[in-house]
Amino acid sequence: MIGQDVETTKLKENLNFVRSTKILFNFSIHTTMRRMTNIFGQQLSHIKLL
Repeated sequence: MIGQDVETTKLKENLNFVRSTKILFNFSIHTTMRRMTNIFGQQLSHIKLL
């Protein structure tokens, strides 16, 4: 039974790790996309000024 408990704990830790990694990944994609749209918008406004 003790071995089983250890396995369950490892599984839970892995799940938490995957979950947090997924959240971080989504967050970084979100910020990158927003940064890219900001840069793109700035370039568009520069073109309009020209």
